[in-house]
Amino acid sequence: MKGHLLFFTAAVVLLPLINVAGWAQEKYIPKADEELYGTWANEKTFPPRTDINPGGTFSDYYPVSNPKPFRGGTTEIVKTWTGSDNSVYYYLLNTFTSGVYKGTRVQLLDKVSGSGKVLETVWRMGMTTFDAERMPTEIDPKDQNYQIFTRSGND
Repeated sequence: MKGHLLFFTAAVVLLPLINVAGWAQEKYIPKADEELYGTWANEKTFPPRTDINPGGTFSDYYPVSNPKPFRGGTTEIVKTWTGSDNSVYYYLLNTFTSGVYKGTRVQLLDKVSGSGKVLETVWRMGMTTFDAERMPTEIDPKDQNYQIFTRSGND
């Protein structure tokens, strides 16, 4: 009984301190009009088109004009911030729910330009949970997992 009381007391005292110290990260609640949402295309990359939707889903298309996605999944915005150049950055955790990579998780660093017309992304595949150690830290066009898209349609 004494051990349970000690554990409970420690938990009551330490949990607020962890929150105050910023060790516990609050879950990001996406806005309905995130700059990331929309249709993005680049005929020279694979996939050549991706749709990122409010509600936490994405769909990939090949070719660009195909009305049916060949894969898709869920996307969780882990964190977002605005850079000094007015670009909006996103840390994302995607999970494929259809296609050959079904069940695979991918971490992404996305950057939407200040104009809202260009999306650059760097990704790391094979995560089971969000892992800050494996998160790309910069948008580097030389990275083997770099992609660039332009906003498509009326988005």
